[in-house]
Amino acid sequence: MEAQPKIFGILNLSPDSFFDGGKYSLVEKARLQIDFLLAQGVYAIDVGVVSSNPDAKMIPKEEEIARFQSVYDDLQQSGVKISLDCFCTAVQKEILSWEPDYVNDIHGFSDPSLYEILAQSKAKLIVMHSVQKSGKADIQNLSAQGMVEKICHFFEKRIEALTQAKISADRLILDPGMGFFLSSDPQCSIEVLRALPVFKKEFGLPLLVSTSNKSFLRKITHANLEDCHVPTALSEIYAFLHGAEMIRTHEPRHFFHSYRLLKALQPNFFSF
Repeated sequence: MEAQPKIFGILNLSPDSFFDGGKYSLVEKARLQIDFLLAQGVYAIDVGVVSSNPDAKMIPKEEEIARFQSVYDDLQQSGVKISLDCFCTAVQKEILSWEPDYVNDIHGFSDPSLYEILAQSKAKLIVMHSVQKSGKADIQNLSAQGMVEKICHFFEKRIEALTQAKISADRLILDPGMGFFLSSDPQCSIEVLRALPVFKKEFGLPLLVSTSNKSFLRKITHANLEDCHVPTALSEIYAFLHGAEMIRTHEPRHFFHSYRLLKALQPNFFSF
């Protein structure tokens, strides 16, 4: 049976996202980007209402909600799966009532005050690991040694807490985190990518990976932010081949170009 990738196209509505900050702050430009992502064949659109990069500014919850609302009708009408990328509990509580298909939390839903609402919703939950316990990412120079074990321990605790709150495990998707969510040392991200089969075997849940244009790729390859397409696509294909059913990316076309070429060269390459 051929594995089919589920691609989450990134739509950042914040002005300070590290890759495309400000490009889609205006509703008209956001709508054009939605059409562009749909044309590339994305499975879902992951809407970032506030940036989590170390240099980002935090904003009031009302502004986060307004940003999501500005594109919500367009996303609903398009028929694409809708994903909210947000780590503010108050915002998550509000937008869950709108019935998004996915909620993506960089802290893996660590706030118990959200659990009752999560249990009542039908949204799939992207449980992401990050070394930061709250707020946006910061720069930590952690060693790669023991990182995989730490992530496994994190997932164990999050899965236990969520399932005890009557949130079905079949709604959970695991994201081990990448880049500054692990360490400023690029070797951490490399080791975690290599460990994707470990997470798959250990937990048996869907995996989502987002390496798109991250600094660890640029450090390793010496690519600039503007020309990181090839390292991004290669890392995404690697992640997909090693157990990540879902890929979250800024420019899905580069993944699909690589996927189609490999599929043409070796028709059975993606059968597992």
